[in-house]
Amino acid sequence: MTHSNDIDEIARKIIIELQKNGRREYTDIAGQLGISLSTVSRRIDNLLNSGIIQITAVPDLAKLGYKFSALIGLDVDVSKIDSVCTSLAALRNVTFVVETFGRFDVFINSYFASMEGMATFVKEVISRIEGVRQVETFYIAGTRKRTLGRIEDTEKYLSA
Repeated sequence: MTHSNDIDEIARKIIIELQKNGRREYTDIAGQLGISLSTVSRRIDNLLNSGIIQITAVPDLAKLGYKFSALIGLDVDVSKIDSVCTSLAALRNVTFVVETFGRFDVFINSYFASMEGMATFVKEVISRIEGVRQVETFYIAGTRKRTLGRIEDTEKYLSA
């Protein structure tokens, strides 16, 4: 069964294996899936080159001293959404920028070493971006789940 127009079942299974450990040996993946090492190598190269996957280190920012995290909603002049999003995406401590439909036009997530740093960011950086009309900051008290673009082996869920 194919789950996407962009990848076939073998590619999907390779991605699932890489999600378990992005540094896993290709020979292990080949053995697990019952396919050749050259197939795994070629498929991973294609997935990387096409931008479908990235293999990267994901730090735990709290362990690196960034103990304060916020989800920040922005009310933005509709004609300025693209430029506001571009400005926000260029900021180092912003981890994601999304356009939304609803109360806020844009949401960002950002990490800070201190509450003062968060306040300064909102007051002196975000509020000065042309097109931002209003900002509401939601301090994140705790994170229950954090994943990055995972696909799962959904067969067990689809057959239930």
